[in-house]
Amino acid sequence: MADEAARLPVSPYDVFRRELTIKGSFAQCFSFDRAVRALRYGRVRAEGLITHRFPLASYAQAVETVRNDRTCVKAVVQL
Repeated sequence: MADEAARLPVSPYDVFRRELTIKGSFAQCFSFDRAVRALRYGRVRAEGLITHRFPLASYAQAVETVRNDRTCVKAVVQL
């Protein structure tokens, strides 16, 4: 997130030369609880999304896996 008045200096030449694409995104700040309920009650099918599971004691390994393992789609840390 950035302040509404924030500006980003962009070099049009670099965008052209490096073939950059600039995209914005929108965050749903109040949708997390609804998403968890939808998953919990089976309204959303999530089979195949979770590729790795870790116990809480292996949190550091989970973070490393998310960062470096290209086969990791979604990692879950379980209590």
